[in-house]
Amino acid sequence: MVFFFAAFLLVLQVVAAASLHRRNEPIPPSQDPFYTAPPNFQKAVPGQILRARLAPGNLSSIAGAAYALNLLYRTTDSNLAPSWAVTTLFVPAKPKKVLLSYQFPEDSVDIDGAPSYLFYHPGDMPADINNAVAQGWVVNVPDYEGPFSQFTVGIQSGLATLDSVRAALTLFPVKNYAMWGYSGGTIASEWAAELVSKYAPELKFSGMAIGGTVANLTASLETINGGTFASLVASSLIGLSRQNPAANQFLMQHLIPATKNQFLAIQQENFFDAIPNYAGQNIFSYFDNDILHSQPIQQVISTNGIMGTHGVPPMQTFFYHAINDELIPIQYTDALVNKYCTAGAKILYKRNSVGTHLPEAFEEDSDVFQWLVGVLENGQTMTGCNIQNVTITGS
Repeated sequence: MVFFFAAFLLVLQVVAAASLHRRNEPIPPSQDPFYTAPPNFQKAVPGQILRARLAPGNLSSIAGAAYALNLLYRTTDSNLAPSWAVTTLFVPAKPKKVLLSYQFPEDSVDIDGAPSYLFYHPGDMPADINNAVAQGWVVNVPDYEGPFSQFTVGIQSGLATLDSVRAALTLFPVKNYAMWGYSGGTIASEWAAELVSKYAPELKFSGMAIGGTVANLTASLETINGGTFASLVASSLIGLSRQNPAANQFLMQHLIPATKNQFLAIQQENFFDAIPNYAGQNIFSYFDNDILHSQPIQQVISTNGIMGTHGVPPMQTFFYHAINDELIPIQYTDALVNKYCTAGAKILYKRNSVGTHLPEAFEEDSDVFQWLVGVLENGQTMTGCNIQNVTITGS
């Protein structure tokens, strides 16, 4: 009781201090000084809060929260060097001692596409966040791609997620906390689960739910290329090469000059804006070689794009995936689950015979949420692996 009272006082102090830095209206992160690291931030420990504010504008009301906080915190990048990131906490009027870390599929190499800013756009706030806040949960939503928007870089996304949870727990030291991510959000959630035992062993997650898991990045990019969401291929190539000089130099050298600017324009477009500009295109045609299978890009993918190579999730995990997923081939999730089951992981895996990638985000939504309620509020635990072929329609 004393512990939670002390934490409550800390929250009040942070809110009071954050009020001094509050803006009336949000401005893009690329123009907002809040998103820049303070001097000597490297001396802070991973997960330490560097700066805080009440989220500007009406973000809290959009989420149905009593208030929302932006936290700038110290983290570690894909090169294992000190870095920083921003997370947003949505706090209900009567918070339970529960925290959900929700990894939104940012799917962009534009810092202005980060969820802390994107959610101000009408219709972009996921209903999952509203539902979790209504349940009384504090919801943590990290900008896990970091200050350089490293889309599809697993180590960056995973470590930034773990440190966002560390920061959130500083203010709300709850006992039960879990992660949830779908599609691009699995890149952050699953990699966090792989890395937690070595990077943040003090974190003891109650569970994790991930759907449409990007288990093999090469296979996913090959599948997505030429389709409606071909923009994701362009964003991934850029994201993978950021902070990797060899990959970046190779990428730039092999862009065809006549269409180079068209390809690079995606760096100023969030996920939703980029879709129509690249839909149906063969993204690999922007290059004079087989860029995806080149040694510099594959080297980055081997360490940041193939799940199951850095550890076994220590928490119980709910996997869900549409069998007919046209963007993320299910066989790679099957293989990942089988690998983890062999290693002794606790897994519930539902392979849905209904729908494709986008519908699956909603088809099993209710099922996943109820599983999280059981894990976070009712002490639900699993043993072993349970793989099911299901037919689930509607949320």
